[in-house]
Amino acid sequence: MGGFKWLHFLDLHFSMQDSFDTGLARQSLLECLAREKLACDYVFITGDIANQNDYSAAKEFVTELLSRVKVDAQNVFWAVGNHDIKRGSKLRDSIIGNIRKAKDPAHEFEAAMADEEMRTILTYSGMADYIQQYDLLFGRKLSAAEISDAHVYHPLEQCNLVVLNTCLTSCDNEDTHKLMH
Repeated sequence: MGGFKWLHFLDLHFSMQDSFDTGLARQSLLECLAREKLACDYVFITGDIANQNDYSAAKEFVTELLSRVKVDAQNVFWAVGNHDIKRGSKLRDSIIGNIRKAKDPAHEFEAAMADEEMRTILTYSGMADYIQQYDLLFGRKLSAAEISDAHVYHPLEQCNLVVLNTCLTSCDNEDTHKLMH
């Protein structure tokens, strides 16, 4: 293993309401990648392509980014972030509220993840847009394990990758230090 090139991005927070400075910074990044001819083997995105589940501005940038670094979309890995999920589901929020209020939140979380119905609500319902966007942005569907398991192991040719889903208990703007994985 080893001898590979990779880029890591986090907190891109795309939305149609980006500021002038944000757009300028992203354009500058694309120009730098082209100027430096920075090809890579992998791109890792650790959360928050969206801003409050708004993906409308992401496709064009991601497509351009991948073409500039000459990476195959199959070698892009995006770990869902708390801004990439849809918030506001009363049932999901209720489950998360119970986890957060429990005497032992870790135990309550594990119990919820062991219950098929609650696990589905925590994963599929909150991550529906993320799941769809992953396919649209990178041309591949997430596996059932990548959606429903908190941790997914990818034995890649040049490295081993573990993707953690730390936003299963994200439901509001009070998420800091309350996310469980």
